[in-house]
Amino acid sequence: MKRLVFLLILICLSNASIAQTQRAKAMFEQAKSGNIPVKEYLNQEIEKVDSASTIHLGIMFYYDNDYSSAATCWEIALNKVKKHGRNYEQLIEFLYNIYSYTNVGTKQKLNWLQGLIDEHNRNELLKECNDYKCKLERAQYYDSIGDEFNLRSCIKEALDLCQSQEQFAEVEREYARLLLHMNDVETAAQFSYSAANRWKTLGELEKYAEALLFSAQNYIVASKFEIAERYARVLLTLDLSKLEDAQKKYISYLDCLGSALYCQAKNEEALEIYMLRLNESKAFAIHSKENADALKDVAKVQVRLKDYAQAKENYQLACNIYKELGLASDYSNTYNELQICIIKSGDTELADSMDQESNANFKSVTKSILEEELESLELTKKYLSSAVYTNTLNIIAECYFELEQYDEAIDYYTQYTNNLREMLQETFLVSSEVDRKRIWSEQQDNIEYFRYKLALLPDNAASYLPQLGPILYDMELVSKGILLNSTIEFEKVLEQNGDEKLLEKYRTIQKNQQEIENLQSFASDENLQQVLELKQINAALQMELMSSSAAFNDYTKYLSFSWKDVQAVLGQNDIAIEFTTCASSPLSEENLIIALVLCSSGEPELWVVSSKAFLNFLEAQEDLYDSSKYYSLIWSFVEQAYPSTERVYFAPDNNLSSIAIEYLSNGEKSFFDKYEVYRLSSTKELCRNYAEISANPSISLFGDIDYNTQLTASKRGVHSFGQLLYSKEELKGIESVMKAHSLKIFAKDKASEKQFRSLSENCPNILHISSHGDYEGDENTADSDAMENSFLALSGINYIPIDLAIDPLNDGKVTANDIAQMNLRQCNLAVLSACNTGLGAKGSDGIFGLQRGFKNAGVHSLLMSLKPVYDESTSKLMIAFYKGLADGKTKRQALLEAQNEIKTKGYKEGKYWAPFILLDALD
Repeated sequence: MKRLVFLLILICLSNASIAQTQRAKAMFEQAKSGNIPVKEYLNQEIEKVDSASTIHLGIMFYYDNDYSSAATCWEIALNKVKKHGRNYEQLIEFLYNIYSYTNVGTKQKLNWLQGLIDEHNRNELLKECNDYKCKLERAQYYDSIGDEFNLRSCIKEALDLCQSQEQFAEVEREYARLLLHMNDVETAAQFSYSAANRWKTLGELEKYAEALLFSAQNYIVASKFEIAERYARVLLTLDLSKLEDAQKKYISYLDCLGSALYCQAKNEEALEIYMLRLNESKAFAIHSKENADALKDVAKVQVRLKDYAQAKENYQLACNIYKELGLASDYSNTYNELQICIIKSGDTELADSMDQESNANFKSVTKSILEEELESLELTKKYLSSAVYTNTLNIIAECYFELEQYDEAIDYYTQYTNNLREMLQETFLVSSEVDRKRIWSEQQDNIEYFRYKLALLPDNAASYLPQLGPILYDMELVSKGILLNSTIEFEKVLEQNGDEKLLEKYRTIQKNQQEIENLQSFASDENLQQVLELKQINAALQMELMSSSAAFNDYTKYLSFSWKDVQAVLGQNDIAIEFTTCASSPLSEENLIIALVLCSSGEPELWVVSSKAFLNFLEAQEDLYDSSKYYSLIWSFVEQAYPSTERVYFAPDNNLSSIAIEYLSNGEKSFFDKYEVYRLSSTKELCRNYAEISANPSISLFGDIDYNTQLTASKRGVHSFGQLLYSKEELKGIESVMKAHSLKIFAKDKASEKQFRSLSENCPNILHISSHGDYEGDENTADSDAMENSFLALSGINYIPIDLAIDPLNDGKVTANDIAQMNLRQCNLAVLSACNTGLGAKGSDGIFGLQRGFKNAGVHSLLMSLKPVYDESTSKLMIAFYKGLADGKTKRQALLEAQNEIKTKGYKEGKYWAPFILLDALD
């Protein structure tokens, strides 16, 4: 934005200088004569002259480098010209330039001018706008203030107004740039590539190459390295002799190809390309930023290839150039990379000796960033979007933290957290599911960095922990399940409104998004064109949908809860615990497990409980739930610091999600038995109001399933799909104890996927599934893949038909993705009586597996397993559990009594009763 204004002013000045009036010349000569001080002369004379002379007089002062006098002339001229006319607009631009790039602009003047700019922009928005260029300019304005919704609307209108390939290319190129500002890098790459193809068809080689390079660079950021490599190689085949600044462009293409190769760990090829780029850069100037950048890139590949001596030499040369050019940030970052290179080479003594300069460099850069952000904070808050302001608060907080100014850091982190909730509510309300994920990704990085800095807090700053704990607690309340809850609450709002047209738009968007993901998995020009068309269709539908839904309800209320809201519902002897994980050092993969504990009074307190490595050790122990030696390793802080506790609400993070820590025993009782314990997806669940449970709930039972095989199985795992002999007994037992309720039983071939899917139209209050289940992913499985790799087996799953055109909606395999598309909002409890039903990928927004599928479908609480389970003991546990429910017990009481009951019947070991956990079972 500043660069654009600067260019406009240069153009205006060069043209205006030709038309200087004789009166302005005479006044300039008199002012410079020395007979009277310039300022005094202007105060006496300038009010008497016309606007044109005043403007031109200011231009003459500007060329004479008297910026203060130039600004005085233009400030007065503003009151002489027609408001919002062309001269008025030019004067604002003149003043913006002079305030921004000289020492004339005080904070007060910048505030005053920004107010005029904002007023003028709003006036421009009221004018008629019927061509694509006007719509593009408006999109650029909305980009400058961070208003994504209106930006996208203007781009859509601009595309609708395009009438030629050239116009389409121009809009797509600009849209790609704006998408990059929004961090939607993959879509930016796609639109830029589309523009490149249009320019190629039009024979515009320069513009084709520019757009193709932009596309390749964005594909690198989007981790689509193979596509970026392919485009970069195409660029290097172009006849560069026809391009302006051919050698600079050639260097940029080499840089792009080198980066794509480096990101794919094609290290030898990357080094070859980077060396070629380095040699080309030297042709310009040895002591240039381009040459320093090339040296640094060569060095980073040499580090990978363990050529530390050569890497060290190149890093040092790059540092020298950056320092000579006064590029403090580049110098600091490269110096840090040099230090890491030296550590990896084994010379820790030299690396340690570099610490002092490294810290000094870093602090110098940090101070510079802090000063700049503080100076513009007031303007940012007043004129830019809430998202921009929230990010600015975070940057200031991070800078203060790095500078060890903890009081200031705490103040700004508190402001950041409070604004974060409000900003997310505001932006999520008019954002699609895809955009919410993108918006949250940036904030997630901010929170992750805060956790990391908290773990590294030096001992001499430990006194600040009581003030930092509440901030982290609020961050955890925002973080856990944010994307899942957004989808759930939005679908609730749509359903409650009952507008079939809106629901149809939502279903179309989901269908299109699935098609987009399928097309993007196979890169081709044809697929890309379909992707862009679908994205534009979705963009239009989403704008209609979000505008309508936001008008009749707010689905983001759950984001407003703070630790104080949670505290308000706690009883005197209750505690609420949010678990989280913090990285322990920059180069270590070790993580600390932190417990944030909230009582009915006072602020949240922070405890270091364990480490990720130790949790992995715990998970592997066969006697985890049978021995007393593990109890104090997790729960000692509760025993010691909160002795009067009776009820515990705890929300595990991903690293605790696969361990039933509530069942650890002190030798006499499990934690679950000693205290009234509730596992929650987030302790903000305590603040939410759910519909009352029916006194006579309807129940649907799936079990005693015919998998079309003669095999039998003793475990409810996935690999055999054998008949479960005790599943029939389980269904009969549940039917017997729940006979006073409305039951529907789906057994044998009736327990089909088709019947299961039909629950969307006739949802029970309790859903019970007795079958095989599993999660087949691993630690590298992506979130979306994990949802396909988590499933339950229903009838016919073993049947392989001759006709391969089997109905995929009735093949007997129900995945987490399938369940997530269902409507089970009336279901208070889903019981997943199968193996590993609580496992999944540990994604950025919780666990991606069956539990996410059922929660997404609207199920309130879940009884699920974290381990393989045995057929016979599981059957008995489930019957006992339902007996407790029939007797009026809460879900927690019913499960605890069922566990204790089967222990007395020969199933004392934890492997029989401990796999099953309750989630969000608040009665």
